[in-house]
Order: sequence, then structure tokens, then C-alpha cells
Amino acid sequence: YFEEGELEFNNRQSNWESGIVNIFPHVTYQEVLGFGGAFTESAAYNYSLLSEDDKKRFMELYFSKDKGIGYSFGRTHINSCDFSLDVYSYVKDGDKTLESFDISRDKKYIIPFIKDALKYCEEDLILFASPWSPPGYMKNTGKAPCGGKLLDEYKEIWAHYYAKYVKAFAAEGIKIAAITVQNEPMAWQPWESCEFSAEEEKQFLEKYLIPALDEEGLSYLKIIIWDHNKERVFDRAEHILKDSELLQKRVWAVGHHWYSGEHFDGMRLVHEQLDKPLICTELCLQLDIDALTVAEKYVHEIAGNFNNFEIANCDWNLLLKEVLSITEPAEAVQSPVLFSMIPKADLMPQL
Repeated sequence: YFEEGELEFNNRQSNWESGIVNIFPHVTYQEVLGFGGAFTESAAYNYSLLSEDDKKRFMELYFSKDKGIGYSFGRTHINSCDFSLDVYSYVKDGDKTLESFDISRDKKYIIPFIKDALKYCEEDLILFASPWSPPGYMKNTGKAPCGGKLLDEYKEIWAHYYAKYVKAFAAEGIKIAAITVQNEPMAWQPWESCEFSAEEEKQFLEKYLIPALDEEGLSYLKIIIWDHNKERVFDRAEHILKDSELLQKRVWAVGHHWYSGEHFDGMRLVHEQLDKPLICTELCLQLDIDALTVAEKYVHEIAGNFNNFEIANCDWNLLLKEVLSITEPAEAVQSPVLFSMIPKADLMPQL
């Protein structure tokens, strides 16, 4: 795999057509926005445990163009996600005014983590944020985990919740450039999750989220729809955007994950039929399989995505541990292990 070779131009063998590499410098595709990973609370907590020298080395490897791979794109979460230390939100239970809104929880690990990354970026770090679930009291299930629906009476309040989050991070010197409406809106998960049909996502955008952003002076904020697997990337986006001049204008891009197969044809249709950029908002694999196999899967996916008009790619957690020790602080005992899909509540008996 790793033997170096040389390719000589204009030295093709006329009788060996399969050996030709065609390069067309005058043919261009989409402009690439960037690559990056997710600033989850688990990643931020693990970063906090590093020595100062290791923190510096970590940041150089990820975000420096000279000493690393030059990440310039990233994701974080609104409220807790499946890779948080436990389930949390920014408001007190039952708050219908959002007067209790407070991001102190994120100031402990996530915000310092992002601020350190900003120091090493040689260009703007483009950050987008995604909610895994509204606070439990806003849902028909009464809890953040295990799916459920956003109640009608809380849709306007939930829309303003996004704005509160963006403004709170801005006050900390962190610009959120874009939001997704909902992480994996068609998935019932044992962790934080909330279900939106295509029509529900469309109506929420038109009636609540966009008006709230405009009212809060955040019309500039870019909106990413879908944020789930690629098997529905075209029909979901088509349903949301069709017959809506507002959404055709205000929706910036279509986000997708990779957990259900390639579906590159669906991506191409989004570009050709809907004229919207595509962004891989999440992908990951367990590292307990052969590392070369993991690398090949990543290469195949990323190459296929960019050949089908993707503009950015965001990996999942930036930094995790393979083993969770019982000597960790109490707040970390529910932290997921490396790329684990074990529900947080189920980790306690094992510890």
C-alpha cells in the first residue's frame, strides 16, 4: 500500500489503456469549505486531562497547517448529546420563558476546548451546532433520551433556544456559523434524540425557527437541514425545499451522515435538482477493527462524497479514551467509551 512510485507525464504506453491517468485542469467542481471534527463534551473532558505539552501537541496535529492537518471546520452540540458526561440542558425544568438559560455547563470543558483550537487555526474555524434533543419537559415523552416529539406548545420557545445558544457562545468569543435543525431526526435512540418528519421539519423552519432567528437579529446564521443518513438525503431535502421560496432562500446546505451506505446518487441529485451544497456532518468507525480497513472505508466514503459535490466533511469526536476507569471523577462515570453505542444509563452497572 505504501510503496512510493513516480508518474511520468506524456509517457503513456499506447497499448496499455488501463494505465492512463487522465487529468483535466480546466474542469472544476465545487469549492471545498473544509475538514474537521466534533467538539463533544467527552472529547473536551478528555482534552482537559492532558498535560500542557500534550494539549499543545494535540492542537498542532489537528489545527495547524504547518505541523498538522489544518482542520478548519467543526461541530458541537446544543444541550447534551450521546457523548456528553450525562444528560443536561441549559434551562431549569419547566421554564417557559428561558429566563434560566445558562451555558455554565459548557464553560467547564467545551468552551475552553474550542478556544484553545481557535488559537491554532490559521484561518476562521467554521463551527456549526446541532441539538440532539430539546429539554425533556418540552417533549411528549417528558425526557430527553429515547426519541419522542417536540410538543406544539414549546415550538416557539425551542426556536428561541437556538438563538439564545448562539448569542451565549458569541458572548464567549465563539462564533457559531450554522445550525442543523435536529441531529438524526428519524432515529429513536436510547440516548438524547427527538423525531421530526420531513413535514414537521419544514413547518418548524417556516413557522418558528426562521422567524425566531430574524427576531433575534440572527438572520445571517446558516441553516443545515436533514443531518441524517444518505438513503433519504434527496427526497427529504426535496420535500422540505419544494414549494417554499422562503426555505429555498434560507436553507444553506443539506447535512448527512454515512451509517446506511454510500447513496452517492442521492447526493448528486441534491446538487443537480436542488442546487444545494452537501456537508457530511458526522462519520465514525470503531477502532477495534483493522486500522487499514478503517482508513480504506474513510477514503472510499470521503472520495465518493467529494466526487458528488460535497463541500465539507466533519468527523465525530476529536478525542476519546479507549477505557473508562472507575477512578474517574463522579461526573465522568457515564462518559461513553471509544465510539461506544452503549446507552449512558447502561454504563453504570458495568462500573
